[in-house]
Amino acid sequence: MAEEEEVIEAETATAVHAAAPLSPSSASKSKKRRIDSASRAEFDVELKSVLDWMDRTESTLQLLVSDNPQEPFTVEEQRVLIQDTESSVRSHQMDVQRLLTLGQTILTELKIAGEPQDSLIIVIKGLEERWENINDKLTETQTKVDLNYEMKKFNSELTALQELMASYEKYISNAETVEEDAPEITGQLDQCKIKMKAMQAHQDRIEALRIFSEQIVRQYEGADSVKSDFEDLLKKWNAVSDKYDERKRQLAEALDKVPPRTFLEATAIMNKWLHDIDDAIKKQTVQVAAETAMTSQLETYKDLTKEMQDHTTGFEYINRTGRDLISKSTAERGDELRSDLQALNSLWTEVSNVIEQRQAKLEKNISQVQEMKNQMDGLVHWMDEMDVFLHAPDPSSGDTATLEAQLQESNGVEEDIRTLQANVKNINSTWKSLLSEAEPTFREQVGSEISDLNARWEQVASLASQQNTRLETKLSKSQKVYDHIEALNIWLGEIKESLAHKDYAVENPEDLLEKAKKFKSLKAEVDEKQKEIEDISEEANTMIAQAPSGSLQELARLLMKLTALWSDVLARVERYCKLFQTAKLKWTDMKDLMETEGLYLKTLEKKVRKTSSASSDAEEISEELNDVETYLAEHSTENKRHIQTLATYLIDNCVLVDRVRREHDDFLKRYEKLESDARNKIQRLEKAIQQAQTIERQMLDMSQWMVDVSQLLQNRLDADMLAGDVPQENETLQLEFKQQEELLEELEGNVQDYKQQGRIEASTRLEQQTQLLKKHFAEVLVKFRKFQRPADFEPKMTHVWRELGHIQGTVHLVEVPSDDLQLIQQRHENCMKFYKTMSELKPEVETVLKTGRQIVERKQVDFPESLGKQLDAIKQLYNELGAQIKQNKADLEKALKLSKKIKKELSLVCEFVSSTNGVLDEREDTVESAKAEEELSFLKSTQEEVVKRESALTSVHDLIQQLQSLSEEVDVSESRDQAHKLSQELHDLAARMARRKTKLQEETFSIEARFVDFQTQIMKIKEWLGRAETIVGAHSRLSDSQQRLTPHRETIKTMQKQMYDMRSQVDEIRDQAIELMSKSDSYSRMVEPELSHINQRWEELAQKIRERATSVPPESPTVLERRTITQVAFTPSKSSSSSPSASPSPSLSIGGSPTTRAPKVVGGEVFDEALGKLHTHMDFFEPQIATDGQVTTADYRRGLEETAKYIEEKSNALIKEINNVTEEGEKLLGAAETSRDPVTHARVSNKLQELKIRWLSIQKDIEMKKLDLATLLPVYNSFTEQLASFQMWLVSAEERAAAVTDSGLELMLIKVVSHPGYPVLILVKEPPFSLGTGVYSYT
Repeated sequence: MAEEEEVIEAETATAVHAAAPLSPSSASKSKKRRIDSASRAEFDVELKSVLDWMDRTESTLQLLVSDNPQEPFTVEEQRVLIQDTESSVRSHQMDVQRLLTLGQTILTELKIAGEPQDSLIIVIKGLEERWENINDKLTETQTKVDLNYEMKKFNSELTALQELMASYEKYISNAETVEEDAPEITGQLDQCKIKMKAMQAHQDRIEALRIFSEQIVRQYEGADSVKSDFEDLLKKWNAVSDKYDERKRQLAEALDKVPPRTFLEATAIMNKWLHDIDDAIKKQTVQVAAETAMTSQLETYKDLTKEMQDHTTGFEYINRTGRDLISKSTAERGDELRSDLQALNSLWTEVSNVIEQRQAKLEKNISQVQEMKNQMDGLVHWMDEMDVFLHAPDPSSGDTATLEAQLQESNGVEEDIRTLQANVKNINSTWKSLLSEAEPTFREQVGSEISDLNARWEQVASLASQQNTRLETKLSKSQKVYDHIEALNIWLGEIKESLAHKDYAVENPEDLLEKAKKFKSLKAEVDEKQKEIEDISEEANTMIAQAPSGSLQELARLLMKLTALWSDVLARVERYCKLFQTAKLKWTDMKDLMETEGLYLKTLEKKVRKTSSASSDAEEISEELNDVETYLAEHSTENKRHIQTLATYLIDNCVLVDRVRREHDDFLKRYEKLESDARNKIQRLEKAIQQAQTIERQMLDMSQWMVDVSQLLQNRLDADMLAGDVPQENETLQLEFKQQEELLEELEGNVQDYKQQGRIEASTRLEQQTQLLKKHFAEVLVKFRKFQRPADFEPKMTHVWRELGHIQGTVHLVEVPSDDLQLIQQRHENCMKFYKTMSELKPEVETVLKTGRQIVERKQVDFPESLGKQLDAIKQLYNELGAQIKQNKADLEKALKLSKKIKKELSLVCEFVSSTNGVLDEREDTVESAKAEEELSFLKSTQEEVVKRESALTSVHDLIQQLQSLSEEVDVSESRDQAHKLSQELHDLAARMARRKTKLQEETFSIEARFVDFQTQIMKIKEWLGRAETIVGAHSRLSDSQQRLTPHRETIKTMQKQMYDMRSQVDEIRDQAIELMSKSDSYSRMVEPELSHINQRWEELAQKIRERATSVPPESPTVLERRTITQVAFTPSKSSSSSPSASPSPSLSIGGSPTTRAPKVVGGEVFDEALGKLHTHMDFFEPQIATDGQVTTADYRRGLEETAKYIEEKSNALIKEINNVTEEGEKLLGAAETSRDPVTHARVSNKLQELKIRWLSIQKDIEMKKLDLATLLPVYNSFTEQLASFQMWLVSAEERAAAVTDSGLELMLIKVVSHPGYPVLILVKEPPFSLGTGVYSYT
C-alpha cells in the first residue's frame, strides 16, 4: 500500500512539473494558439494547495498507524486527531471536486484547441486515485484507532478484574485451614460469604466485559486475542469461585460438626442456673404453720416452676442441638457431649421433681389446714344451735302430730351427729398427720382448740340421744292404736270392695274351687277377727275417754268406720259362701255325665274312621257297613237331656258360663257330627262297592286291548308299513291310545283319592295294578311311535350333510387376501354367495334338527343315541360354518372400507404433495419481494395443512395395521410402501417450505434492518435540518451591517457547503426509501410520507439558503481591501511560476485562509469548574457507600436510620448536580457543533460519558447499601430495645437487691439469669456483628 502511494505521489509531481510549460510565460514560443492561462493558473494554484494538504493528511495518518513513533499519541489523542482529519477530509471534499471539475474543463479546452492533454490527464487521474487512497486510508486508520480505543477500554477493565481476581485468589489460597471452635469457624464462614458476595457483585462487570469482547471481535478484524483473554479470565474467575464454594462447603460441614458458641454458652448458663436453684431449695424446709406463711412459701415455689417453664425452650434447644452434634461428631467427642447432656438432663429432672414435690406438699398442707379450720368453725356453730333445741320441753303424750314433728327434728339431729362425727374424726386424724411436721407454737394453739371441741361434742351427742329415746317411746304407743284401727278398716274395706264392686262369675273349674275355698276361709277369718275388733274398739274408747275433750276426733272417726264396715262384710261373706258350695256339686255331676257320653262318641268315631284304611274289595266294605249301622241303633239319649239341665243351672248362676256353654256346645256338635258322619259313611261305603266293581271291569278291558293293538302294530312294522301308508288306521289308533291314556290317568286319580281318604291298602293294590298296565301300555306306545315316524326324514338329512360338506371344503376361499381392492371385492362376492347358500339351507337344517329331535325324543328309531349325535354334529358344523362365513363377511367388509379409505387418503396426500410442489415452483419463479408477507402467510397455512396431512398419513398407517390385523395372510406391502414413500415426500415438502420460510424471514429481517437504518438516517437528517433551519432563520433576522461581517457571510457559505456534503446522504436515503417501498407495501405506507416530508423540508431549506446567499450585502470597503491585500501577498509571481522547480503557493479557500481556525467555544471553563466540583463531591461520597453493601462502623456511630436518610439526601443532591452539569455539557456540545470545534466536542462528550459510567457505579453501591440497611435495621432496633429494657431492669433489680437479705439473694440471682434480657447482656460483650476490614456484618 505504501509503495502504491509513493508511485501515485511521484506521478502526480511529474505531471505537475510537466504541466509547468503550459504557463503564460512560454506562450510566445509556441506556433499554435495557446489557451488563456488564467484557468490553468487557478488550477495549478489549487492543485498545489490540495497536494500540500494531502501530504499533511497522509503524514498525519501515517503517524497514527506507525508502530514505533518517537512520541506516541495516547488513544484519546489519536481519536481527536482522527476526528480532526475526518473533518478536514470532509471540508476538502468540495475543493477536490471543484479542482477535478476545473481540470475536466481545461481538458475540454485543450481538446478543442488541439493541444496535448496527456500530462493533465495523468495529473487528474493521479489526483483522483490519491483522493481515493486518502479516504481508504482514513477509513482504515479510523478503524484501527477505534480498535485501539476499544482495546484500551477492554484491557483496562480486564486488568482491573484480573487484579480483583488476584486478590480473591490470594485470599482463598491463604485460607486453607479450618478452625476447630465454632466462633472461629463462624468468622471464617462469614468472611468467605462476604468474599463470595463481593465476587457476585462483580458478576455484572464480567457479563458486561463478555458482551464488550464479543462486540469487539464481531466489529473488528484481528481482535481474536480479546476473546482468548476474556476466556482465560473467565476460566480463572470460575475456578476461584469454585474454590470459594468448596471453602464455604467445608466450613459449613465443619460448623455442623462442632458445638456452636450459643450452645456452649446456653449449656453453661443452664448448668449454673440449675445448680443455683438446687442449692437454694436444699437450704429451705417445708413445715406446717400458719396459712399465710405457707402461702408465701408456695408462691416462691410457683415462681420457680414458672421460671422452669420459661427455660424449657432453651433446655429443649440444648437437647436437640446436643443430639444433632452427637450424631455428627466423632465417637470420642460424641461420648463427651452425651455425658454432659445426660448430667444436665439429670439435674433438670432432679430440680423439677423437688420443686414439684415441695409445691404439692405445700398445697396439700394448706388445703388440709384450711379444711380443718373450716370444719372446726362449722362444728362450733352447729353445737351452739343444738344447745337451744336439746333443752326445750317434750310434747304431751297422745299428740302424734307434734310428737312426729319433734321426733323428726330429733332424728335430724341424730343424723347430723352421725354425719358430723366423720368431720370430728377427720379433724382429729388431720391434726395427728400434721402434728409431727407442725411448728411448736402452731401445734400448741391448735391442740388446745381441738381438745375443747371434742369435750363439747361428747356432751351434745349424749343429750340428743336421751331426747330421741323419750320421743320414740311416746310416739310408738300412740301410733300403735291408730295403726291397728287403720289396718282393720283397710282390711274390712278391701273385703267390702272385693265383694261389692267385683263380678264373682266363675270362669273355670279351678276358679270355682278357689272361690269356694276362698269364701270358706274368708268366713273362718272373719270369725277369728271378731274378738280382735272388739278388743281394739274397747281400747280406743278408753283412750278417747281419757283424752281431753275434742283432742282425739280422728280416733273417734276411725272407730265408727270400723263398726259399720264389720256389719256389712259379715253379711256378704255368709251369702257367697253358700252359693259357691252348691255350684261345685252341680259342676261335678255334669262332668261325670259328659265323660260317659264321650266314651260312646269315641267308639263311634273309631268306627267311622276305620273305613279310611279298608281295602278296595267289595265284600270287606259290606262288613264294615253293617257294623256302623248296628252301633248307632243300640245307643240311648237320656244322658244327653240331663247334661243340658245341669248346664242351664250353672249358666244361670254365672258359674263357668263360658266353659259350660263351650263344652256343652262342643258335646252337642260332636254328637250330631259323628251321627251325621256315620250316616254319610254308610252312603260312601255303598258307593265304594259300586266303584270297585267298575274299576275291575275297566282294567280287564284295557289289558285285552293292549294285546290286540300290540299284535297289529308288530305286523305293520314287520311289513314296513308306517302311519303315512295307512292314515285312517293311524287316526283310529291315535284316538284309542288317547282313550287308554285317559283311563290310566283316571286310575292314577283313583289311587290318589284312596291315599287322601286314608285307604292305604286299597291305594297300594290299585297302584300296583295300574303300574302293570302302564308298563304294558308303554311297550305298545313305543311300537306305535315307530309306526308314526316321518318317511322323508332320512333323505333331507343326507342332503343337508352333502351341502354343508361342500361349503366346508371351499370356505377358505373367502378370507381377506391382501390390500388389493379388486381382489377383496371378488372375495366379498364369493362370501356373499356362501352367505346366501347358508341362509337358504337354514330352514332345511332347522327342519331336520327339529324332526330328528322329535324322533330321538319319541325313540322312533332303533338307535336314538346315534341319531342324536348325528344331529349334534350337523348343528355344530352349521354353526361353525355360519360363524366363520359371518366373520369372513365382516372382515371382508371392513377390509373393503379400510382399503378404500387407504387408497383415498393416499391419493389425497399424493395430490396435495404434487399440487403444493407445483405451487411452490410457480411462486419461487414469480413471487416478488413486496409479496413476502403474503408468501409467509401462504407458507404458514400450507405448513398447517402439511401437519394435517402428516396426521392423515399416521391414520393411514393405523388403517394398514388394522388391515394387517384381520389375518396373518393379508399382504399390505404395496400400501405400506406407498405410505412410506408419501411420508418421505411430505417430509421433503415440509423441509422445502421451512427453507423457503427461513429465506423469506431473513429477507423480512433484512428489510426491517434497512428500515431501522433508514429511520436512523432520517432522524439524523431531520436533526441537521432542524439546526440548519434555526441557523438560517437566525441569519435572516440579522441587520445588513451584521450580515456584511465576515463570520456571518461565512455562515451561509458554510451552510451551502454542508448542504452539498449532505446531498449524498439524502440521495442515499432516497434510494433506500425507493428500495423499501418496492420491497413491501406496509413499508411503502410508512416510508413514503417520511420521504415526502424530508424532500419538502430539503427543498425549502435549499431555497432559503440560496435566497440568503443572493441577499447578503457586499463586504465593507475596509474588509474588502484587507482581503485583497492578503490575496496579493499570497499570489505567486509569474517569474516564480515559470521555474520548473518552483512549487505552487497555497491558495485561499472559499471560506478564507486555511490557517484560520474556528472561533473558540464559550462556556468551557464554567463546565470544567462545575464538573470538577461534582467529582469532588462524588469522591467524598463514594467511599461511604462503596462497601459492597455492608454496614460500616461509622454507620453504627451515626445511627442506621440517620445513615439511610443521609444516603437518600446526598444521592438526591448529587442527582440535581449531575443534571445541571449534563445540561451545561449539552449546551457546550451544541455550541461546539455550531462552531465546528471537534476537539471541544470530543472532550466534553468523553467527560459526560465518564460521568455517566461513574454515576451508574455509585447508584449500584447505593442500592446495595440501602438493601443491607433495610435488612439489618429491624434486627438492630430489636437488639437495642432489649438491651435498654434489660439495663433498666438491672437498675431496678439493684435497688431491690439492696433491701434483700442474704437468704433471698440466691433466688434474686436466679431471676436475673432467667430474665429474657440476660442473653442480650452476654451478646453485648460479644456483639452479633463480626468485624472484618472496617465493616460490620450481622451474624
